[in-house]
Amino acid sequence: MFPPIQTHGMLSESHASPDIESEGGECGRSFLFSSDLVAHQKVHTGEKPYICLECGKGFSQSSQLMSHRRVHTGEKPYECIICEKSFRSNYDLVNHQRSHTGEKPYICSDCGKSFTRSSHLISHQRVHTGERPYPCGICGKRFRDCSHLIRHQRVHTGEKPYECSICGKSFRVNYDLVTHQRNHTGEKPYECPDCGKAATVSPAPVWAKEEKLTPSEPLALTSLGTSTQFALGDFMASLPLPPSSVHIEG
Repeated sequence: MFPPIQTHGMLSESHASPDIESEGGECGRSFLFSSDLVAHQKVHTGEKPYICLECGKGFSQSSQLMSHRRVHTGEKPYECIICEKSFRSNYDLVNHQRSHTGEKPYICSDCGKSFTRSSHLISHQRVHTGERPYPCGICGKRFRDCSHLIRHQRVHTGEKPYECSICGKSFRVNYDLVTHQRNHTGEKPYECPDCGKAATVSPAPVWAKEEKLTPSEPLALTSLGTSTQFALGDFMASLPLPPSSVHIEG
């Protein structure tokens, strides 16, 4: 049995006793405390009065600024009592502890799929609604999730922030770096359910399905059978690096 999920700190004085439940005028969302309603309304107005003096980034709530400052200081005061991993915010700690307990409290009303984070549920629900609220300012392509947009924009900028510590090769997404590093370690964590053959790569990740490959890019693995996917993955991993004059997206 795992111990119950821990929360740290005391309630602030403004939360000492509940107010009459308040409802937001913009979206109808309800809050137990009027202070939470006031903070939430800044989401609609775009107001971000709390500014980080280190980098200039703005936040709608002071608690968000306090958590962000720890990015600069390196402070991680919230420790998991199960594995001793530390986090910058209590919110991140609570979400992490669900990896130990298996708790997934956020459930999709359309398909029943559950998630550990509310943000993951919100992003998933766009699969059902078709909503893609994050447009690329360069090519206009739209994405369901902000992180998918950020990853896509590196196609335009050429940025490859994930570098292999062994050979120095850089990649556009962390998934590709992790897969590449298995060429050095020999790790093959994925097993074909048909033939039992081990492989370094899994079938195409979610982001690859959203960012459909263009004709100039390699054949999409999702169009192939399961066994072929694993065989092709090993074959591609064994190929030598191309000449530097050829541009390959990481």
